[in-house]
Amino acid sequence: MINLFNLIYIDMPWEEPIPLTSSFMKSLLLTVGLGVVIFLLIRKLTRNKVYNMVKQALWGVQFGVHTLSSAFWLLLSFSSNLSADDRILRLLISLICIALTIQTILLFRDQMKKSSIISN
Repeated sequence: MINLFNLIYIDMPWEEPIPLTSSFMKSLLLTVGLGVVIFLLIRKLTRNKVYNMVKQALWGVQFGVHTLSSAFWLLLSFSSNLSADDRILRLLISLICIALTIQTILLFRDQMKKSSIISN
């Protein structure tokens, strides 16, 4: 709450912008690395059918909401005075979230098809 108050009421447009991260390459590697790890977790971590269905549904909802919010922040960053590195990082995060959302939706749909074929 204190940070939100500081952002809304104290920070003024003429103040020096604070970058989101200290090092662009460090943040870029962390973002891409986490994206790859989550991709492999979604793709390869399998157990029983119920676990997979719940996992894919929860990850899909989570990444869908994160995709919408990161796209919103990306649009807002064009009206602010963020550096180009921060904008590129936000764009990359949005693209990774979109890819992970599409992957979970496709896996969930395939799982639903497999379960309906097995039950018939």
